[in-house]
Amino acid sequence: MKVQVEISARHIHFSQEDYHQLFDALPDKIKDLSQPGEYATDKTVTIASDSGEIPGVRVLMPFRKKTQIEISMTDMYKLKIAAPVRISGDLKGAPELSVNGKIKASVIIAKRHLHLNPKDGKLDDTVKAVFGGERGGTLDNVVVRSSKDFATRLHIDTDEANAMGASNGDTVGIRQEDVQ
Repeated sequence: MKVQVEISARHIHFSQEDYHQLFDALPDKIKDLSQPGEYATDKTVTIASDSGEIPGVRVLMPFRKKTQIEISMTDMYKLKIAAPVRISGDLKGAPELSVNGKIKASVIIAKRHLHLNPKDGKLDDTVKAVFGGERGGTLDNVVVRSSKDFATRLHIDTDEANAMGASNGDTVGIRQEDVQ
């Protein structure tokens, strides 16, 4: 199977309650994302730990049940925290960062994953993503998330994309994990 790559930069998903603690007006959409109903907004925030901060973190919509920040390992080292690698929404025990100095939110490194629309095929729970090109390679342990509401896309973070020499819109091969 061949799929398109999408690179996920650091961002924040807000609960409606937390959002309104920071902003009076709803954000404006600046760009639709590939997953139906999801979009980047004109709003950004600054996230901070005791050891550093990162300004310009993009707010994504729609609202979620809980506010969560998604960063890369490079960001984790800059902030000197130990963020777990997890699927979006799995925030149990995750550390918290300050957002605009006003609220706290859990932070994770998003586990690489494949949004799969069942019309495009059926796969096991984890697969490999095979990248071509000069810096190509294979990313193991790609979690498959299947829904009829998804657009089939591989989501990786900026660190993974840089390691593989990948750009948004590149096409990569997907194959089943090897049986041990």
